[in-house]
Amino acid sequence: MNASSLLRNRDFRLLWAGQTVSRVGTEVSVLALPLIAIQILHATTFEVGSLTAIETLPFLLVGLPRRGVGSIACDGGACCWSLTSDG
Repeated sequence: MNASSLLRNRDFRLLWAGQTVSRVGTEVSVLALPLIAIQILHATTFEVGSLTAIETLPFLLVGLPRRGVGSIACDGGACCWSLTSDG
C-alpha cells in the first residue's frame, strides 16, 4: 500500500488529523508548563527541572517492563509478542 492510497482513505485521514492535533497539544504543554512556572510562580532552575522530571515520570512508569506483563521482543527486525511471566 503506497502513501497516495492511504491519503485517499477517509478513516486514515481522520486518524492522522487527530493524532497531529494531539501531538501538537502535547508539545505545547511541554513548552508552556515550565514557562508558566517561571513567569507566574517565579520558579527556580531546580524547581523547573523537577517539574519537567515529574512531567515525564508517567511515561517512565508505564514504559518500564514489569514482571508478568507482556513485552515486545525483537529478533532481527521481526517483532513478536511474548509473555515474560514466571508462572
